[in-house]
Amino acid sequence: MEQTLHARGLRGKSYCMINYSMKYGVSEVAIFFDVDRNTVKRWANLFIDYLSSSANPIKGESRQYTIDDLRILAYISIYWEDDPDLVSIKYGLNSNNHLENDLIDNFIIGLTPLFRNMPDDIDESWRGVVLGGEF
Repeated sequence: MEQTLHARGLRGKSYCMINYSMKYGVSEVAIFFDVDRNTVKRWANLFIDYLSSSANPIKGESRQYTIDDLRILAYISIYWEDDPDLVSIKYGLNSNNHLENDLIDNFIIGLTPLFRNMPDDIDESWRGVVLGGEF
């Protein structure tokens, strides 16, 4: 089965939330990749060297994932299996394969407010200002 990545999650589940801070919690990331929260935390621990410090904060602080973290996690999710080849995944990350992947690029664009589409109910009669792709 071919996997797809988009702002609605790996399996196409609806997930639409404007997030101007561009930081995401464990639950949001789990929804994006259609995995449970523990899998996201496991990825963060296994691939700590590739993620921001906010992905593995000190005890008592909430995990926060940046867009760069999501790009890395998207790459991991594509190659994750029941018995994952961690060496191969890390090799791909070290080779910057996560930066040269159209599937991941489109997923990131879908999360970025700058590239959001205007709602259907906004027409020429609307008198507002469009800033940063938002209305």
